[in-house]
Amino acid sequence: MTLADLVDSDLTPLKLLLDTVPPLLRKNAAAAVASKDVHLSTAWRQALSLELESIVLQLNAAVDGFLLLLATRLKGKDLTWR
Repeated sequence: MTLADLVDSDLTPLKLLLDTVPPLLRKNAAAAVASKDVHLSTAWRQALSLELESIVLQLNAAVDGFLLLLATRLKGKDLTWR
């Protein structure tokens, strides 16, 4: 498996999550605002905020994993610039 395949397989679920969940939460928040339910709209907006923060943390973890993967692949190689 190539590095590109590893990156793709790791990021595909995150992309699906990002493409699916936030729009649904935004739609539900908008529906709550339209029905003038302040508490429900606040709850949906907070859920959206938490979900977006979760996605950012997952992306950060993926980047850390990729950097670790690269470091282990380069371990033992001469990394000095000539």
